[in-house]
Amino acid sequence: MPKVPQSLTPDLHTVALGFYLNWYLRPRSSPAGSSLGLLASLSAWVSSSKSAMVDSAVSSMALATYSRVRHHILAATASSMTYQLTLRSAQNSISNLSAANIDACLMTIFLMSRYEDVFHRHWHSPTGISFGSAPHHDGATVILKTWVDKFRDSNPPSTVIKYTRRGLLRSALLRHLAVPEWMVDGSVFGETGQDLAYDSIFVRLLNLRHQLQTGLGNDDSGVTNSYVIPSASDLEDLLAELKTLDGDLETWKANFPTSWEFTTWTVKDVGQTPRQHFYTPRANFHSSLVAVAAHNHYLITRMLVSSTRMRLVQQSQFFPETFRDGIDKEMLKCLFHLEDMGKEVAANFPFCLSLIKLEDGECVIRKTGSMEAYEPATANLLAWPLSVVSCLHGVNNAQMKWFQSELIFVGITLGIGALQCTDGHACIRL
Repeated sequence: MPKVPQSLTPDLHTVALGFYLNWYLRPRSSPAGSSLGLLASLSAWVSSSKSAMVDSAVSSMALATYSRVRHHILAATASSMTYQLTLRSAQNSISNLSAANIDACLMTIFLMSRYEDVFHRHWHSPTGISFGSAPHHDGATVILKTWVDKFRDSNPPSTVIKYTRRGLLRSALLRHLAVPEWMVDGSVFGETGQDLAYDSIFVRLLNLRHQLQTGLGNDDSGVTNSYVIPSASDLEDLLAELKTLDGDLETWKANFPTSWEFTTWTVKDVGQTPRQHFYTPRANFHSSLVAVAAHNHYLITRMLVSSTRMRLVQQSQFFPETFRDGIDKEMLKCLFHLEDMGKEVAANFPFCLSLIKLEDGECVIRKTGSMEAYEPATANLLAWPLSVVSCLHGVNNAQMKWFQSELIFVGITLGIGALQCTDGHACIRL
């Protein structure tokens, strides 16, 4: 069991830890790493007591989550005390980094990053909005680079190594960063098969978006209002690359197992929509959480491609000959595509939250009686898709407001303050 300061009452620690492990790390089925990431490995670390430092980090995160969700002041104080102990332990371990402790250091940094997101401190930086967790992301990047330079040949990539890189790629998108050359090849970090195919697409898209934003002026949210395209031929090359990425995503999806196919239903007695968790009466019923997570990855990445294309089309006013049908029609195509993809993302939410079931040949709403009925562990599956679509350029206002309200719900359910910031100057813009 994770270690805690002697001043912390055992009962509070036991309750908070049990609450966190049972509700936040153990969903009704086991999603693949691509959907829950390092959270999928955390229970194993706790049960095996591999590292006192990781145990301490788990304790601070459990207490922080309990304090936010249950509004428990003593738990908040205890979480801060435990976090400070974890921070000192991590600093000592990182200064003596070795092949033996690198996974523990990365897992601890991940948990400390989550802790910062729970209490959510943010500020403006020269590159835009930053969060208290950002320095931890940078620290994980340094450790990962150390593994590549010093330990890669003697120590194959672990699950923690692989998931850490995935998290850093997501951080790169939200922070408008390029993927460094040493991190580009996912196979180096343990990606294989379909995961590697998606990884390659995502990395190419991240670097393309960064290339377009480099050196441009930022607005007060830290995001470029427009792209500067030197010439018509450059514009055509960029549009061609986006078309290739979109085609590669289609190929990736075509290779999904047949068991991942889903059915679409009109939910009975859903009432007036949009409403909480139901944007329309349509809902997709999937075979598993693994399947719905993969489909969400596909949809939000296609939306990122379309949003990037839309920004390029907006700049094509300087090169009107690029589009034979006219710029306005191209803009409408982008808007309609984003809207259609957004509806599909929304149609996956009821299944992710276990809100629907098939009964007597119909899709009906399950009866729920408490917050726990939503199973916070599965709400984690929505945190990433919503973090993207709730702030994505080109998503229409009605959809964006609905996505933002859903993100706030997920933030409240998970106890993560950073997910509850969806408007104003403190909101990330993509």
